[in-house]
Amino acid sequence: MAMEGSTETAPATGDLLYEAFYGAALGGAAIAIFFLAADTIAGRPLYTPSLLGEVLFTGADPTAVEVVRLEMVAYFSGVHLVAFLLLGLCTSWLCRVTGISKRDLPVVTGVVFLMLTGAFFGGDLLLFPGVAVTIGIPELLLGNFLAAAVMGVFLRKAHADD
Repeated sequence: MAMEGSTETAPATGDLLYEAFYGAALGGAAIAIFFLAADTIAGRPLYTPSLLGEVLFTGADPTAVEVVRLEMVAYFSGVHLVAFLLLGLCTSWLCRVTGISKRDLPVVTGVVFLMLTGAFFGGDLLLFPGVAVTIGIPELLLGNFLAAAVMGVFLRKAHADD
């Protein structure tokens, strides 16, 4: 979206990549820390990424996964990184093209939350069925909300001067 008085017709690639990278890093870290804390409180640190990795890479039944496997944590961490980079790129582009980042923070957070939650539950249906129920729907929604809020705050501040 061109700024008033600007000859620019599309968002600068550098701006999109900056926002995608930092938004992804902040949102991805927020949800990872949330689940690390939740898993640790439950007495099984790193269980959630291990579960996701085990189901995604070995096809295991999520209800049968009980042991944390560090290699699965590492494998899923790569998937998590790529997924959040794509989410960051999509949300940055969407904010720049539509101007939603100039509106209230709840609008930006809501859009990011819907994208993140839709992507996860789509993945649950296609790639790792049954994981959402095993982890817990309330926990997933809270983790997604925290990640969306962090990304929303970042995007709102990144676009404050636009």
